[in-house]
Amino acid sequence: MKVIKGGLAGVIVALCIMVIYQNAEFLKTTYSLGVDFKLSDAWVFHTPELPNGVFLLITLFVGVIVGYGVTLPGWMRNKKLIRQSGEEVRALRSQVEKLKNRPAPSFSLDSEAESAADESTAPADASAEEKDNQEAATQ
Repeated sequence: MKVIKGGLAGVIVALCIMVIYQNAEFLKTTYSLGVDFKLSDAWVFHTPELPNGVFLLITLFVGVIVGYGVTLPGWMRNKKLIRQSGEEVRALRSQVEKLKNRPAPSFSLDSEAESAADESTAPADASAEEKDNQEAATQ
């Protein structure tokens, strides 16, 4: 992949050099830009005469700065989102570790033990219900 990227970059640089070489006369031609607000002669502004190549470079530089300024809020938002997601992942991993270190609940598959446990709790539950009923009747 690096070879393909390097080759593509080389082709782009070669094309740029070819365009500059073939249009050298146009790029060297000087020109002055002007702005006229049509209010009075004092409101007319002109740049010094500069080669067209300089104007193209200035335009390219301004475009890069504007593009960076437009994409900067998205970069900042993504950076914040990544940081928050990382914190959430760390919290979830710590929960997973806590759950891994917890002892596993023991289940008995012996049916006799289950029936004995059911019988031992049934009278206690019944006696508790009887006591509640007696207290309600006395009130």
